[in-house]
Amino acid sequence: CERHRPPEQHACGFDWRLMQRQKVARENPQVVASAKAVSSVEAWCKQHEKYHPVDAHGQRKAQQLHALGVIMFAIFCVRGAVLMLTELHLILLPQQMVLGYLAGFVSSRVVPQLLLGAPALSCRYCIFSWEVIQRGHCCVLAEWECLKEHAIFLITAGKRNCLTRKLYDGPRTVPYIATTVTARLRELSSGQGAP
Repeated sequence: CERHRPPEQHACGFDWRLMQRQKVARENPQVVASAKAVSSVEAWCKQHEKYHPVDAHGQRKAQQLHALGVIMFAIFCVRGAVLMLTELHLILLPQQMVLGYLAGFVSSRVVPQLLLGAPALSCRYCIFSWEVIQRGHCCVLAEWECLKEHAIFLITAGKRNCLTRKLYDGPRTVPYIATTVTARLRELSSGQGAP
């Protein structure tokens, strides 16, 4: 009836938007590309970005914890290699790799749920997914690109300083990032560039 149609004229607590969202989710299952169908490293990185969004604040925080997990895994791998070479025990490398993987997995999958209240991330195309078994090198390269993006985000103070345009529009290579930052620091220290 006309009285119940406008929401301002009654105190109905039913959430129509939520109902419609649930209906759309139920009737349209998520289509996931097979890892075998991804042919190039660039396409793999695009898939990685799709499953590791950083658009919203909570997503960025969750992905920073994911990046921390990747860094922890790398540190444990290096530590295992050093221990294996110094102590001459071959078991130390795989032991440290497993410990690093578990620590990284917890940092990337469990900690975001506990700290941010975020739902479980659907890690795909990364080192904490099953795709690492099929194409581990692509997973590592995708994580490397993600780490460089996080570094640029930190350097630009959350995309808010004078380096934002140069670093995000330029090539994402470590030499380019380093030279751009050092050139800007030289400008600022010599008094040529305005802060």
